[in-house]
Amino acid sequence: MLLSAEALLSLRSHTTASSTPADIAAAVRTRFPGADDATALEMVAEVIADASGLGPLYDLVRLPEVTDVLVHGHFGVWLDRGHGLEPQQTPWNDEAEVRHFAARLALSAGVRLDDLRPYADFMWAGIRCHIAVPPISERTCISLRIPQQHIRSLASVTHGQHADVHLVLTEVIRQRRSFLISGGT
Repeated sequence: MLLSAEALLSLRSHTTASSTPADIAAAVRTRFPGADDATALEMVAEVIADASGLGPLYDLVRLPEVTDVLVHGHFGVWLDRGHGLEPQQTPWNDEAEVRHFAARLALSAGVRLDDLRPYADFMWAGIRCHIAVPPISERTCISLRIPQQHIRSLASVTHGQHADVHLVLTEVIRQRRSFLISGGT
C-alpha cells in the first residue's frame, strides 16, 4: 500500500463516483506533485481499488477464472480458480485492519457489521459476500463468491463423466423436463 489512510481519504474527497481514471490521475498529480509516473500510476490504481469498495482484494477478484476469494484474518488470503486454494500475500498487518475493511465493505452495501451483528451476508456488485467477525469467529473471515462470466456447454459440464450422464442430460433438455442438480454451487 503506497498511500496512507489519510492520503486515501484526501483523494476520496477529490473524486466522485463518476470520476474517470483521468480525473483520479489529475487528483493524484495535484496532491502528490513530486511523484514519478510509475508511482502516480500505482497511486491511481490504489484509489480505483479503494473506490471500488474491495480495496486490496480488487485485483484478486478481477483475475481470470477466480471463483472465490477467502480471507482468514490478517493471517491468510486465498483464491480459488477451480483447482484448489492458492495462498496470496495478505495486505493487512493486524486484525484491526481486516475488521475495518470488512466493516467498510459491508457498509458500502448498506449492511451493518459490528459487535451486536457480527455477521453479514449480502450481494455487492454481483459478488456474494459473507463476513463473520469476533465474537462468533476467532478472527475476521470474509468469503467472496465471484460469478463466472462464461457459459459452459453441456459437453464441457459432462466431460470426464460416464457417457450416460451426457445422454440423460441431453434427453432431459430435449424433452424440456424440469430437473434439479444439487451439490456444489
